[in-house]
Amino acid sequence: MADVIFLLPVAAGAAALVLQHWLSRRLNPQTPVGDEKEYLGARQTLWVRVPLQGWLMRAAARLTPQRRDLGGRWLTGLLSALSVAGATLWVASEAGPGPALVTALTLLLSVERAVLALHLWPDIAMGALLLAFTWCVQLPSPVAAAVVAALAFGLRIEGLALCVWAAAMPFFGTGMLTPAILSPAAFAPAMIGLGALAVCTVSGGLRTGIWRPDTTFAFNLRAASSSARNPDAPVGQVMLETMRETRQGAARPGLKTVPAILRDIPRRMRNVLGAESFLRHNVLGRNLATYGPAHARLFSGPVGAGLHWGFTATAFATAVVLPLQSAPVIAALLGGCLIYGGLFTRSRYRMALLPLMAVALGLGVDRLGDRPELALAGLAGALALSLLISRARPRREEG
Repeated sequence: MADVIFLLPVAAGAAALVLQHWLSRRLNPQTPVGDEKEYLGARQTLWVRVPLQGWLMRAAARLTPQRRDLGGRWLTGLLSALSVAGATLWVASEAGPGPALVTALTLLLSVERAVLALHLWPDIAMGALLLAFTWCVQLPSPVAAAVVAALAFGLRIEGLALCVWAAAMPFFGTGMLTPAILSPAAFAPAMIGLGALAVCTVSGGLRTGIWRPDTTFAFNLRAASSSARNPDAPVGQVMLETMRETRQGAARPGLKTVPAILRDIPRRMRNVLGAESFLRHNVLGRNLATYGPAHARLFSGPVGAGLHWGFTATAFATAVVLPLQSAPVIAALLGGCLIYGGLFTRSRYRMALLPLMAVALGLGVDRLGDRPELALAGLAGALALSLLISRARPRREEG
């Protein structure tokens, strides 16, 4: 059994790499899109971004000087394969090979994951880090969780929430007012998080003269306000309007915009949990990455259906088995949905949740027979959530 527990994750990771290589040769994206250009070094003045993704992509670019984007595409594909292997290992070690196979197939059959793993956006890497963070919390290992959270914060601003979680672990994970609280080690996770904050702030200041770790959160808040005011505008139009307001130094959205932003949450949740839109409407649909001719086949047949509805089916099944999960897994998945649905969002952001969803599915399959009443409660919740977001009008992600 120990050999199977070890070999199955290795086989799943290897299969992910083989699939990634095959898809890379078929699609062969040539052109960086949007933020990908910034990660490769293009300058912009509208916001300050936490630096780790840019550091990683520019370091990888040195490996392929003839095509600077190629090294980053390889790195993202490798991180995606590690996510597949890590998720499979987690489930195999807790529930055995059968549930682990469910986890591996959930990830390997995700067309959306495979295509985004050819790109330079941080969503795939964020998925690997959220998976590792939740595992560290479940151990529990506050210092290890803090290190992973610091990397997540350096990668994208929502990682700050993980830093706060890790810093709180010594005080709330084993009970309040214990002798451990008085030891210096209890403050180590907080110090690691503050160190990441300092590094990102200094990096932003040296690069742009703005001594803040990140301003994209404020930009997305302004975009959420603009989105709520223009419910029929596609994402591209919302982005252009937000950029214009930012350049003109318009005042930040005040409290009076909060009700409109809150009312728009079901639409943003539909972007996060509903049918895939970022690739179909934008990158693939308009061939912005200059793919090979094979990209047209991603819109038809079983592959097209998988791209369109694969994540939604995974999210629904995860919601059904969510009550069967441990508290860290439940908190990480619900918190991720609230963060990505709470502000202006793109559907690709949800790839940060997919590896952990696959873990929840594998473990849920193993635990269904133990507490079927919890699965019924999860089914009721999944149906209620589906009804809520299905009534919201979808927003096209063109631009």
